[in-house]
Amino acid sequence: MVMKRTFILIASTFLSASLGAASDGSVAPPDGFTNGFENILPAVSINAFSVLPTVILPGGSATVSWNVSNAVLCTASGGGGTWGGSVDPVTGIQIVTIDSAGNYNLGLSCSNATSNDQASLAVTVTSADSDGDRLADAVETNTGVYVDLNNTGTNPFNADTDGDGIRDGDEVLGTLQGLDLPAMGVNPLQKDLLLEYDWFDDSVDCSPHSHRPTAAIIARASAAFTNSPTQNPGSATGVNLISDYGQGGVFTGGNLISDANGVIDNGISGTEYRNYKAANFASNRNGYFHYVFMPHRYNTDSTSSGQAELPGDDLIVSLYCVSSERVYANTILHEAGHNLSLRHGGNDNCNHKPNYNSVMSYKYQFPGVDNNCTPPANGVTDFSIGDRIDLDENNLDENNGTCGPGFPYDWNGNNTIESSVVTNTNSYGDEEAQCGDTLTTLRDYDDWGNLFFGGLPSSAGARLTPPEIITEQPVPDEYLEITTETQSQQ
Repeated sequence: MVMKRTFILIASTFLSASLGAASDGSVAPPDGFTNGFENILPAVSINAFSVLPTVILPGGSATVSWNVSNAVLCTASGGGGTWGGSVDPVTGIQIVTIDSAGNYNLGLSCSNATSNDQASLAVTVTSADSDGDRLADAVETNTGVYVDLNNTGTNPFNADTDGDGIRDGDEVLGTLQGLDLPAMGVNPLQKDLLLEYDWFDDSVDCSPHSHRPTAAIIARASAAFTNSPTQNPGSATGVNLISDYGQGGVFTGGNLISDANGVIDNGISGTEYRNYKAANFASNRNGYFHYVFMPHRYNTDSTSSGQAELPGDDLIVSLYCVSSERVYANTILHEAGHNLSLRHGGNDNCNHKPNYNSVMSYKYQFPGVDNNCTPPANGVTDFSIGDRIDLDENNLDENNGTCGPGFPYDWNGNNTIESSVVTNTNSYGDEEAQCGDTLTTLRDYDDWGNLFFGGLPSSAGARLTPPEIITEQPVPDEYLEITTETQSQQ
């Protein structure tokens, strides 16, 4: 083994001494030996050499990649920044940063003993960034279609083209704090909602259980957002819900929190909540992710199903002994809806409205919304699209139900459809205070068309205004300790 290694070393030394270096750095064979080396070494070929984007801002970065065959040496040149010197002679990916404005040719020269190949790429460094989103105007093509880093389809005069509270540059390039949003699936042309879930496992009040959301719960919540009619700059509708519940890959933020009793002493504004968030929510997620905390209960022994900021980024889902996928998904939507500035009546606090067809209403939070124009719930996880008619409780036409002619409903329960009745359709304890009276005109609201994504704090955690804190209703007894068999039927 030792003799073999020595032979290779001697042969290599002899070969190097016999060859001369060309001015471009390639290695040339000595006179009279060219044909022999040509028979031994195949020609060098730069198979691929690319850079994205080709237009960057001063101090910005571009990704250079290459693939080469049959080379023993490759040299980078002409970058005016971090592109230069020897690089891998086979394949590689390198982040190149250029500080000064100008036009640059990134060169790649590769060789072996008998041949070489060269390639170059043009990169422009410009200060033109009209909206200050870290994307050069030249790549923001305003087409509403994302192609690649050279053609983002975003608006060069709007730093947040899709209006989801996240700047275009962060969605395309990742954040300056190192949060890889592109790898998480964000889209600069479709509204994104990012949620991190942290949870307790406990055996309080019922058999041992985990409050971690299951893949089925996340899928149900995601489907509601994906299938929504929310408008975006391009042709796509819907909201892209990105959930991190510790499922792996780039999603490692969500995690189990060990706790002695499964409950927290206070709510969102309390010390225990804040301490848990500080210890488990990465600081570079501020301004991008909403924080979903899932204890057994909050306020020690509260029966409330949750709490949320309006608007904001903090929310609690506390369903103690519930195991229903539907109830969990609906409650996640409900609390996230508060973060997005929705109230229990849509744009008002009037609750239990039969014509406000949304899980934001206590009428529909747990059982799901109506999907066939009869006020009773049909188990659907959804916000309202605002298509139900007004209900004047002093003059209800029962021929019209909640959807208009052809959808009758017996509001006063006398088994007769009448054209003018007076009845209270949403009676509850706080009705007069929240609705103005017991007999009023109740109105639907287009939740999906009015989501507000501006409640996130800055990346430093600062808020423009203190949020309102919304505390929820108790979980009805009928949803507690639901068996796995019952859950599968919902």
